[in-house]
Amino acid sequence: MPFAWAARPLFRLYSNELDTSSDFPAIYRQEGNKIKDEELLKLLSEYRKPEKLSKLTVIPGWLKIKIESITDLSDNTLSTSLAPLKPFPLPPISEPTFEIAEFENISEKDVHPYTTYINHLYVYPQTLCFDTQKIFTRARNIACIIELRDDDSENTTPLRCIYGRPGTPLLCLRASCAVLHHNAIPSWYEEIKIRLPPKLHAKHHLLFSFYHISCDMNKKKENGVENCVGYAWSPLLHKGRLNVDMDMNVQTTTS
Repeated sequence: MPFAWAARPLFRLYSNELDTSSDFPAIYRQEGNKIKDEELLKLLSEYRKPEKLSKLTVIPGWLKIKIESITDLSDNTLSTSLAPLKPFPLPPISEPTFEIAEFENISEKDVHPYTTYINHLYVYPQTLCFDTQKIFTRARNIACIIELRDDDSENTTPLRCIYGRPGTPLLCLRASCAVLHHNAIPSWYEEIKIRLPPKLHAKHHLLFSFYHISCDMNKKKENGVENCVGYAWSPLLHKGRLNVDMDMNVQTTTS
């Protein structure tokens, strides 16, 4: 879970000029119960109101970034699929530059088909309501594990298609969300980026597994650190089309 946040406009007020200043005015503490998109967007909408920001807790520190306008493609650039773009000298002559995926709208002027092959799925686990179940009364420190599978028969493994975090392999079998201590209704703020297979069929689905993480040393010895407490799944296809057009509420089954 993020513990702090900072923001600043990319363009100058009342103009379209790029603001190349590098400093952020402040770093604010992230409240654990206010990480939903609606709550963050409300904070950003009030960003220019000093009376609103004065109520937030400031964390001592500083953050700097470099912003500049470029006209030519930098050397050693990687696409959003982490594929090298020409020119890509080997060995690299500069630090790698990563393209950021832009979620285009449906306007024709913003659509550029057939220029690159991208088949990505972004998954944003938001919250789990696990406080009403009575089977696992101690399920509080809950971890959420996400996998993409093409079958659920015995000995089937998840597909290696989830982009890993820095320091891990490029593609992983699964991704996990941060564990919130002693919370039966956790909210998450992770982005899971998945490289979809070229051909999808009816058995492709997202599998969410929920684990109680034990903090009690005695319980760890008896039952281990992780204990599975539930599952949820969502098919990728609905009536032959990718099922990503809206927020989904997925039923959870206790294990």
